[in-house]
Amino acid sequence: MSIYKGKNNAALLRKDRSVVELYKGDTRIFGYNSKVSGEKISVDNVHPVEHKMRVSVRTENLADYSTVEDWVMSPVEDIIITDEYMDVQTTNIWAYNYLTIPLLKANTTYTLWFEVEIYDRNEGTGATKVSCYFESDEKSSIALYNNGEKATRLFTYTPTQDKIDEKLYFNTNEGSAVGAKAKWKILVIEGNHTLDTITPYVDPTAVTVGRYGKNLFKTTNYSKGSILIADGSINTGVAKYIETSDYIPLKAGTYTISYKNGANLRYVCLFNQEKEVTGNFWSGRKNPYTFTINEDCFVRIDIERADNVAIDNYDTFFADFEVQLEPGKSATTYEEYKGETYNPTAEGTVEGITSTYPNMTLLSYTPGVVIECEYVSDE
Repeated sequence: MSIYKGKNNAALLRKDRSVVELYKGDTRIFGYNSKVSGEKISVDNVHPVEHKMRVSVRTENLADYSTVEDWVMSPVEDIIITDEYMDVQTTNIWAYNYLTIPLLKANTTYTLWFEVEIYDRNEGTGATKVSCYFESDEKSSIALYNNGEKATRLFTYTPTQDKIDEKLYFNTNEGSAVGAKAKWKILVIEGNHTLDTITPYVDPTAVTVGRYGKNLFKTTNYSKGSILIADGSINTGVAKYIETSDYIPLKAGTYTISYKNGANLRYVCLFNQEKEVTGNFWSGRKNPYTFTINEDCFVRIDIERADNVAIDNYDTFFADFEVQLEPGKSATTYEEYKGETYNPTAEGTVEGITSTYPNMTLLSYTPGVVIECEYVSDE
């Protein structure tokens, strides 16, 4: 095993002289058994040799329930832990617990969300007080009075220095109501989020992971006619020289569209998950054309014949003009669309993914999911 290092470049050089590079966004990750995690991962092979990859999915939640401990003589009889919640059962007047976050990075904002529900609460005059907070950023408690009552809170925390093994406390203080139990759901994720942008729990078996080549434009799904920008519908009766793509799911980021001479790009129209129009870009018929989207969405793209002559074969029009939609700010050599989808096991393992393309992208459009990819070996 040897490592090749060129100018501003570094990669693995294998025995068959293939080069494997893993990317998270625009960041190159390299080294023996390279491993990277993120919402979108790229794998570049300088030589299109088949490489074994170890791929899995996990929740983006940094709060690992398996690290739960008691503190301050917390008399907890039992804690039932699942992927979704922690059920803290006690017959005493308090339950003080914490879990450990391995690293909170300096000057990085984190969102803490929690939901707690009390049950089996004995009658008493005092409130059940619950609190959840970072060790170095304590927050006030919340009062609950009735069985089945829930409290939900969301707030952010930005440490000024790296926090290693930061404790995250979650406490129940019963006052005079002896014996209440509490079911906790806790989420810690990087970034400043709202309730609309967080996903507390992800079932791995409900996730779909896509393996794609660099070209994300599927040429066989289309509509005859042009996009009506106001509502995203298709005008099929007028423009016989225009063809519109199907809905293409994209992660937030920068993308470039390119195509052969003789065609023109018109509009890139943006849609939310309900396929409702949220915006559009007029390309000015530039080739290539680069655009940036700030959140995950669907896009539809319409392409016209530059000579305004009616399209004679809609089935091959996009392929004939080598339409390509790829991540990044630059157009590269055309590559046909390639794409397969996979469903992880209950443990999150994605079976059967190898890197066979010169460029490969792994994506999941399920909110709250992080993909982990590791180079294993050459085939």
